[in-house]
Amino acid sequence: MRIETIGPFDGLYETIFHRLSSSEDFDLILEKLVSENHCVVIEEVDMVTERAAILKLGQITFILTEDDLFGILIRFVDKEAIAHIERLAQNVIDSIKFKNVDTSPETIPLETNQQEKQGWLSRIFKR
Repeated sequence: MRIETIGPFDGLYETIFHRLSSSEDFDLILEKLVSENHCVVIEEVDMVTERAAILKLGQITFILTEDDLFGILIRFVDKEAIAHIERLAQNVIDSIKFKNVDTSPETIPLETNQQEKQGWLSRIFKR
């Protein structure tokens, strides 16, 4: 997973989420933007070949889009927002990568001893 910003095309810059393209990925990214990055959803649009959510973070307005042809991307107008949008997108990628490590209590057998638990935690937090 990685991001890439391109443009402008027709006045829009696009930050693309490479290797994230499903509806589930769109929902996950939107959830992370709102819950972990303090973005506010202004409006959601669901069309036949495209889904979109208009979001705002401070003074920056942008559109998260899931497009059948282009995948999942963030579209925005302001060139000055590139660094902010890229940081935001990278936060989401980092969070998804971290969350893909299964840390649920069900993955630790109830009979494990303290040493085994410590080994499990070391793998999660790379100590």
